[in-house]
Amino acid sequence: MIGYGANRGIVPISSEEIFNRISLNDNPNLTYEVTVSMLEIYNERIQDLLIPTDSRPTGGLRVRESKIVGVFVEGLTKHPVSSYAEVEQMMDIGNTNRSIGSTKMNATSSRAHTIFTIELR
Repeated sequence: MIGYGANRGIVPISSEEIFNRISLNDNPNLTYEVTVSMLEIYNERIQDLLIPTDSRPTGGLRVRESKIVGVFVEGLTKHPVSSYAEVEQMMDIGNTNRSIGSTKMNATSSRAHTIFTIELR
């Protein structure tokens, strides 16, 4: 998903392409808003990785469904970004806040599912 060094993942590649294409816009009446969010599912709980650990609600966040917006995570923060560097900074913050549990195969295994969302309007 994220990748490192020469093995960049889909998130860095697509983020860079989004901002490259936005920079080509020469229409002053056309504006773009890009936001990101990052969550993890660990021990059947959903946590927002872009807020401090001590600010997270006990019990985690809840998945909801609305006729207007569809399925969403209630209380998940969305952060505006204006460059790939800011996206990368958000990914670094989220990765720092991930749950880590060692396994026999990997001492820094996450054992969690992480979702990084990029929203373009």
